[in-house]
Amino acid sequence: VDQKVFLLPPLSTGEILSIGGIFDYAIIPIQNTCESYNFALPNKLFQSTSAGLPLIVTPLTEIRRFTKYYDLGYVANGFTGRELADAILSLGTSPLNSAKHKGLESYSWQSSEKILLSIYKSLLKGKKLPPSQSLPHSHGVWSTL
Repeated sequence: VDQKVFLLPPLSTGEILSIGGIFDYAIIPIQNTCESYNFALPNKLFQSTSAGLPLIVTPLTEIRRFTKYYDLGYVANGFTGRELADAILSLGTSPLNSAKHKGLESYSWQSSEKILLSIYKSLLKGKKLPPSQSLPHSHGVWSTL
């Protein structure tokens, strides 16, 4: 794997979006160390997708669903370095295409803004909260793929 992976210092969001096209893929190796990580959709996921990078991710519930639903890359079989390395090495036999953006507008600020504003307005008026709108990759249910 050390012949295929080159680690660089952290980049700012602007740098990732502006030069993302020079990278082959993004690795999001978040470990399952607490329950909130299992349900997280981190900024790095969206930054990498916005830069058009295919993903290699660990099998956390929401990241796995998101990656599979939009066919954005590989989900490693586990959380170990060996399992991530296997996912990287599999690129030699089955390369990834650039990330697909179709449908990702549901995750944009423009879409989220409407939902958040309706929640805030309900709270300020002392009304019952509006029904939750699930994200496309979850189909409104909390089950695994």
